Amino acid sequence: MRMKLMILFAGLFVGLASACGGSTEVRDDSFVVGDSPRVVVSSDNGRVIVNSGPDRTVSVKASLRKPDDIEYEITQIGDVISIRAKMDDGGFFNFGRSPSADIEITTPSNTGFELRTRNGRVEVYGIRQSGTVLTSNGKIVLDNVSGDFTIITSNGGVTITQAVGSFDIQTKNGRIKFDGELVLGGSNKMTTSNGSVEIKLQGTPSLELDASTSNGSIDTEYPILTSSPGDKNRLVGTIGTGEAVLLVRTSNGSVVIR
Repeated sequence: MRMKLMILFAGLFVGLASACGGSTEVRDDSFVVGDSPRVVVSSDNGRVIVNSGPDRTVSVKASLRKPDDIEYEITQIGDVISIRAKMDDGGFFNFGRSPSADIEITTPSNTGFELRTRNGRVEVYGIRQSGTVLTSNGKIVLDNVSGDFTIITSNGGVTITQAVGSFDIQTKNGRIKFDGELVLGGSNKMTTSNGSVEIKLQGTPSLELDASTSNGSIDTEYPILTSSPGDKNRLVGTIGTGEAVLLVRTSNGSVVIR
C-alpha cells in the first residue's frame, strides 16, 4: 500500500510539473498617437526592448511565458501607452521556469519613455527623447539616442553608444561603458559600486570633471587643469572651458576617459 501511495504521489508531481512547464502566448497591439507620444512599462520579469519606428504608430509585441500566471494589460490615454505585466509566482506549485513577459515596442523616435522591470534586460534604440530606465537585475543598453536620461540598475552593466545629451547612470554591480557627447550646460553622473567606468567623449568636450575610485586607477587622454595633482585615486579639474559637469565614482574599478 505504501509503495502504491509513493507511485501515485510521484505521478501527481510529474503531472503537475508537466502542466506547469509553461506555454507561451503572443500578444500584438497597435495604437495611433499624436505629436507627443510616451510609453510607460512596468513589468516584474522579462526583457524590454524599444525600437524607433514610423511616426504616429506605437506597436507592442509581448511574449508571455506561462500566461495564466501573468496579469497583462495595455491601455492608451491620449498619447500615453501604458503596459503592465504582473507575475503570480504560484507559490509551492510553481514548477519549472517562472512566468515572464518579453515586451518589444516599436514607436516614433520622439517618444518619451519610462521603463521599469524588476528582473530583465532593457534595450533602447534610436529614440530622440528623454527617458528613464529602472531595473533591479539586468543589463541596460542604449544606442543612437539623444535627450536627458536616468539609468539605474541594482545588478548589471550599462552600455550607452552613439548618444547625445545628459546622463545620470547608476549601477551597484556592473561596468559602465559610455560613448557619446555630453551637451553644454548638462549635469552628468556615472557611478558604480563594483566595476570599471569607460568613457569615450565625442564632439568637443567641455567639462568640469570630478572622478574618483577607491581601488583602481584614473586615466584620461585629455589635457586637464587639475586641482588634485598627485592623487592617483581622484581627478578633479577642467577639460576645455568646463561648460558641463561630469561626476564619476567607482568603489572597485578603474576610470578611463578618452
